[in-house]
Amino acid sequence: MKIAFPLTSESELASNFTTSRYVGIYDLAEESLNVIPLAPQPSATNQGLIFETMKRMDTRSVVGTYFSFMALRVLKENKFNVHKAIGSKLHDNIIFFKTGMLKPFSTLDVFISHNNCADGCSGCGSQCVTK
Repeated sequence: MKIAFPLTSESELASNFTTSRYVGIYDLAEESLNVIPLAPQPSATNQGLIFETMKRMDTRSVVGTYFSFMALRVLKENKFNVHKAIGSKLHDNIIFFKTGMLKPFSTLDVFISHNNCADGCSGCGSQCVTK
């Protein structure tokens, strides 16, 4: 199985694929990392290239600190397992993934991490308390 990571450098996670300068593809079976530099292009173009590269390389999981609602939806509709990173160190998150410490990235995570919860925190129907 392969895991994709948005990266700002060869060892640091980017906040998302829109701001990434590299994409890291980690192969669990071979325990190898392929860091792919992204050419300076409009983010929409890069996002399409990233998605196609992940599919072509048979990547099934994605780990990041933040995904927009639309990005999360597209990833999940295309059968990617999406996980919430812990911190910004690539190596640490590879270990966290291997040991099952990373939790699935949910729609609620999108709102909480971007401070988009509705007043009273009832808009999404969860029982969270963020204030």
